[in-house]
Amino acid sequence: PAAEAQPSPRKSEDAGSVAGVPEAEEPLRILIGQLTRGEVAAEEQLGEVEKMLAGTGFAGNLQQIASFIDDIEYESAAEMAQNLLILLRQQHGG
Repeated sequence: PAAEAQPSPRKSEDAGSVAGVPEAEEPLRILIGQLTRGEVAAEEQLGEVEKMLAGTGFAGNLQQIASFIDDIEYESAAEMAQNLLILLRQQHGG
């Protein structure tokens, strides 16, 4: 009975903080592709990624990417986005 009383609530909290992470990988890959090709649509795509990663602690990374896009530094933005994708995979354990 004692074992039953410990359903490990911590796991669900962790899952909550990274809930959007797996789902954000594909949009982030699309963003990287758009940035690599220098597409203006990347700005809109970044908005999608930002929505998915809201509250996950990656706001600083996303802000830097947005700043590079504003400055039309797509190559730098693509590198940052690639690094963010790696971070997401590490945090997600993939």
